[in-house]
Amino acid sequence: MKLVHVVSLVLAIAVGFVAGLLVSPRILTPADPWVDLSAMPEALREQHRDPAFLAQQVKIQEAFAKQLAATTSRWDAIGEKQLPAGAPKFPITTLYNPAPEMVWPAIVPQGDEDTFSAAKDGWVILNLWASWCAPCVKELPDLDAAAAPYAERGVTLLVVNVDTMQRDTSETVAKTFADRGVSKLPQMIASGEGIDAMLGATGLSRMASQLPANAVFAPGGKPYAVFFGGPKTDEAIWNTTEMLDFLDAIIAAEVE
Repeated sequence: MKLVHVVSLVLAIAVGFVAGLLVSPRILTPADPWVDLSAMPEALREQHRDPAFLAQQVKIQEAFAKQLAATTSRWDAIGEKQLPAGAPKFPITTLYNPAPEMVWPAIVPQGDEDTFSAAKDGWVILNLWASWCAPCVKELPDLDAAAAPYAERGVTLLVVNVDTMQRDTSETVAKTFADRGVSKLPQMIASGEGIDAMLGATGLSRMASQLPANAVFAPGGKPYAVFFGGPKTDEAIWNTTEMLDFLDAIIAAEVE
């Protein structure tokens, strides 16, 4: 899965899938096949039925096209993560080296602060999402199912809402979790400087952002890798044998 195909600009509502013909509840774009919007809030789906809204989003998409190209080139320059000998290929998408500025977040998100702080002692996968990002919402149940088997391996999944438009709230996050049947993941949301801290933890910023974004940290908050993008189909990607084998391999290599 190429980075350019999964990038969603944080300032382009509905993950940038805006240049095309709407056929409810899906939208057709030149760059992608049908993209499912059914997981999004009804109010956002209604916006996508408005031609004026779509025209505005096209302008936004064009305005940030150069930034998208620069972001993609940057990660290509940083390079793919070189895995330990014998480790299986990362099964989700391209796994990149951490950016030089990546650090463990200095600000704890709102929600289960104790879980977030304690997680630093072990392996962590920090997943950043927003309600307007269809792939983000779509993968929540898969992430939820993976929480327990990951925890058995000493890996904590931290799923943090980073809606830069500040439309998401603790209440809407709770509703999204309930609607999607998510019960094992702590509900966390960043705001203000907390959003910058979370984006910075994945080597991103408000002006150069793509969701879903994921940062992998080794014990002690040591940046290990970063990857982007969510599911293109209904097939599970997080809670699979391939993913669990991958985690076992990198954990074993770190211990050695």
